Amino acid sequence: MSELWAKKLFGEYEINLDDKGRFTVPPEFREGLGDSFVLTRGPDQVALMIPMAVWAPIEQDLYGPTVKISSRLLQRLFAFRQELHPDTRSRLMLPKTLQDWMGVEGDQQAVLLGMGSIVEIWTRSNWIEYQRNFSYENVIEAAESLGITQAFRL
Repeated sequence: MSELWAKKLFGEYEINLDDKGRFTVPPEFREGLGDSFVLTRGPDQVALMIPMAVWAPIEQDLYGPTVKISSRLLQRLFAFRQELHPDTRSRLMLPKTLQDWMGVEGDQQAVLLGMGSIVEIWTRSNWIEYQRNFSYENVIEAAESLGITQAFRL
């Protein structure tokens, strides 16, 4: 797993989607995503950009010899996936299927969130709404479940 984390994807960047759903990948994510990566649906009405080195073992597990109910659920979530290659200006286009999944309407701002080994694409309005879940109580509860409460001691 250490190889997957060699080029970490962290940060929050606002981007503009044009009327065709095109956007420019921020320079901070270009190396970590590589020359090609998978674009697919994710939970919470987001799109996911997943580097090929991260996607390959996921796909192997999802479509391996043992099919479980949980595998079928994830197979359906990831049924729409494409391998993408940014153009020479580091632009990508979100396909209409993903725009519909995310609730994109015309020209819109979006937010790219680097989550370590993947990048989430949120509409700005959905990201603002989701952040309302960040109460002190639920953040501390989540930190306790992971054993990282020291990050919240002031």
